[in-house]
Amino acid sequence: MPTFRPKKVLILSKTTRFEFEKRLHNIGDDKELENLLRRRGSDYHLLFSKHQSHYDYLKTIQSELE
Repeated sequence: MPTFRPKKVLILSKTTRFEFEKRLHNIGDDKELENLLRRRGSDYHLLFSKHQSHYDYLKTIQSELE
């Protein structure tokens, strides 16, 4: 059975909502972002957790392709 062995791979990543909110409001401090999101009724810890999961998965994909 043939195996796919690419010479080059491009991995694209989406912008997570955590990154989007941080850039939208030009906030460098996570505590300030947490307060802003809490006032809007958003769960900072859930957004950050999903952000971390996304990047952990990207690292896994990258390591599998190396």
